[in-house]
Amino acid sequence: MKITLFLLLILFTLLFTCCEGKITTYKNCTPKCMAWQTCNDNTGLCELSDLRCENNDDCSVLAKPICDLSEHYCVKDTAQECKRNTDCIDKLKPVCNNGICKENSDSKCIEGKTRCSIDNTTVETCTDGINNTWTISSTCDANAKCTGNDNLFSCECNNGYSGDGIICTDIDECATVGNDVNGPCIDDIEVCINNIAAPVTCTRNISFTEDSSINILNPDRGFYDATYILNEEIDYNQFQYAKEDGYNLVYAKINLENYKEIDVLPVELINIIESHLEDAESVSVKLILQIRYRDSTDGEDPPLTRIIKHLNQLKPLLQAHKNIISVIQAGVIGAWGEWHTFTGDFADTNPNYKANRKAVIEKLSEIFPNKYIQIRTPMHKELLFGTSISYEYKGTDAQITPEIAFTSNIKSQIGYHNDCFLANLTDMGTYPSDSIDFWKNYVINDTKYSPIGGETCNMDTGDEAYLTSCENTLAELKKLRYSFLNDSYHPDVLNKWKSEGCYQEIKENLGYKLVANELYMERTSNNIYLSLFIKNEGYAAPYIDSKISFILKNNTNSYKFIQEDINIREFYSEETQKIETNISLSDLNTGEYCLYLQIGEGFSKIRLSNSDIWDIENKMDKLTCNIMVE
Repeated sequence: MKITLFLLLILFTLLFTCCEGKITTYKNCTPKCMAWQTCNDNTGLCELSDLRCENNDDCSVLAKPICDLSEHYCVKDTAQECKRNTDCIDKLKPVCNNGICKENSDSKCIEGKTRCSIDNTTVETCTDGINNTWTISSTCDANAKCTGNDNLFSCECNNGYSGDGIICTDIDECATVGNDVNGPCIDDIEVCINNIAAPVTCTRNISFTEDSSINILNPDRGFYDATYILNEEIDYNQFQYAKEDGYNLVYAKINLENYKEIDVLPVELINIIESHLEDAESVSVKLILQIRYRDSTDGEDPPLTRIIKHLNQLKPLLQAHKNIISVIQAGVIGAWGEWHTFTGDFADTNPNYKANRKAVIEKLSEIFPNKYIQIRTPMHKELLFGTSISYEYKGTDAQITPEIAFTSNIKSQIGYHNDCFLANLTDMGTYPSDSIDFWKNYVINDTKYSPIGGETCNMDTGDEAYLTSCENTLAELKKLRYSFLNDSYHPDVLNKWKSEGCYQEIKENLGYKLVANELYMERTSNNIYLSLFIKNEGYAAPYIDSKISFILKNNTNSYKFIQEDINIREFYSEETQKIETNISLSDLNTGEYCLYLQIGEGFSKIRLSNSDIWDIENKMDKLTCNIMVE
């Protein structure tokens, strides 16, 4: 009985304790409300404060005896689902009852009080406190949401929109200042495009003007100069004269005829070769390299073992200067290194002649794993790397296919040098007379992926004189995809091209000729989208694996964006390539920038064949400026 009276006393105290300084019908109060109570100014009584507490003692007489110190609420246990009604908004059960979100409750809403709907699309008002009835008082615009706190809830327009929340209109950031319709974009350069609920986009379209004469200055293509010797000591830079005469590519040979009888090349010879390679590098003249042991049809080829020893000795030197070497002719064996009139280990009578000849190519590929090796005829390629049983046996197993192109497969590393281009119908035996079309088509297949070059060696004045006419020459160069030709031989043919008026056209179009057509750019506050269209109007694709990069640069900062997924060797003749990328501006320093295009590096840097875009100081093509990063 005493316990019951004690509990009733506590309950009465909880329910009717009055606030300090308040006068009620019960008494003039002096105590303060407890930590888990609040004072009702209307009645002067202390009331439960949504089960707030400072410690477990404040909750000891309640059905929720634990004080959750994270938010100071009395809870049934710490694993409860909710503490108050707002914890249940996302559960579609808006009432927190004993730690569990429920659809109904005995609690009543206060009439006139507002809240947001569960999905924040409307404002709801309590219209019937007894029945806890909430009625939609405002419906937010599709571009607005309900927001607020306590009893102040309303619809507010999302960022990028203006209005009262019931009706919201997109803000046109392109026309925010007076009569300006270009917003933050640069007048006369960019066009402002307003984006719904997003920052504006500044766009620009830039067209470029072709200038074919610029292509003459590019590396790894065009007319080359001959002949430069790397094994003889001279007291001047022979490549300086080539550069002054306008040549960026020369034919250079290492003649080892005087060393056929010894296994070890003299150190003095190695030093001389190195000196010439350094001279070529100093003036950026690239080399068509050939190693040979014979300068005529007379004499003997060295044994394979000695050749391999010599090549191994030259390997470190050649690899150290590989960037100045454009391509390598198979050379080494046969008269003039042109793979005919073989003797010894390489003669047709030697039972291992195929393996021995193949070993020379494989050793050159080992020295230059990422460069092309040019062989004299397609028949030899098929004989060594295909299934041909004899030199002129027709086969296609060694041809380059799209699957092996630009890989380490040795078949894909072999190109051609035709040293009797247009001399007669067979190009002086380059193609067998009974299968000219077959072998020429074989070459056409391969030269999509590997380089062909060479020289003319004769001008027919009889029935086949038409072969060296401008009309036929231009067609053949384009069909076979020629990258370079000797500008010294044969002089009669070269003079014929000059007199008929196609020499300059050939000079400009041998190899690649990359022409920028159009640049489209979209700039936002944090990103630049670029789309650049480049057409290859030359006879062939570039054969040096060169990276393409966009560069944003000013006097203080430079940022390089390498286009890793672009293969410049796939810029095929007569095709237009689209280089497309997004550049994030988030990590860039603010300022005004110019956009550059860089193709290749060092000795293999390529210029676009367009006027007025080459930046001499930075040695890159300048595509556009006035690019703001904020």
